[in-house]
Amino acid sequence: MEQICYDVIIVGGGPAGLTAAIYALRSGLKTLLIEKYMIGGQVVQTHKIYNFPSYDSIIGADLMIKMHNQAQNLGLESVYDQILSMSLTSKIKVVNGQNGTYQARSIILCMGAKERKLGIEGEERWTGRGVSYCAVCDGALYKGKDVVVVGGGDSACEDAIYLSKICHHVTIVCKDKTMKKAQKIVFEDLLKTAKTNQNITILYSSNVTTLQAEDSLEGVEVINQTNQETQKIPCSAIFIAIGRIPDTALIQKEITLSPAGYIVADENMHTNVAGVFVAGDIREKKLRQIITACADGAIAGNEANLYVKSTFAS
Repeated sequence: MEQICYDVIIVGGGPAGLTAAIYALRSGLKTLLIEKYMIGGQVVQTHKIYNFPSYDSIIGADLMIKMHNQAQNLGLESVYDQILSMSLTSKIKVVNGQNGTYQARSIILCMGAKERKLGIEGEERWTGRGVSYCAVCDGALYKGKDVVVVGGGDSACEDAIYLSKICHHVTIVCKDKTMKKAQKIVFEDLLKTAKTNQNITILYSSNVTTLQAEDSLEGVEVINQTNQETQKIPCSAIFIAIGRIPDTALIQKEITLSPAGYIVADENMHTNVAGVFVAGDIREKKLRQIITACADGAIAGNEANLYVKSTFAS
């Protein structure tokens, strides 16, 4: 059977990928979206979003469901597959997955970023047994328990707010003197929740140095950077929310990357390879938010259409 050659393959189903799909489909392109885990990407793990236009606040999963439904109503084809390699420099692009091989005239890379690890002993070993990177995914497992959240930005605040409604007590370990990386509205919501629930403690200028565990996590050791004092915090889980790193390992030999590993592109989302575009958190840029991912996706979807129509015109 002859293999389908799509006009565009979108790699990654977060807000950038879904928006790119919407714009590509509206332009008449035969579009395939390939997602590794779940449609919606890391946004699905966000309890509430406060800065997406037209919503005072919205649950992350709800926003992604709306985007996905819109793309499906336009005729989006999607598959779940683990991509093993990509060949991008030829005129017809090839994506090799565990479940199949896919071809397209253009590619939009929207792989996003993956969780950043603490890098301490036992972190990998105890992942799933007390170490987690998703409060929304795993929080219910620790109902009525004491937990720790590590981080100083929006994600850490949101995780603590979410967990405070489930868990007995939440301790936030922040390496900075303030939670300066968090938006004001998110931090204020954290303080309001802490005052209402009376079960959130923030340790500033502190780092988690040791995980204490036998069959599962039992506690962590924290050091205060100011006075070098250490304390042991009994807990059943630690939720790590210290940022993300770009998922670019598969394309680093063909696509130009920044020193930090993000894809370098112009304002029209063109990479250094003709017919390959980028959108979202994987792109080198100053602001990584859902709204900027959507903006990238809209541009990339439009540029893919212009490229396909001009390059493959009969």
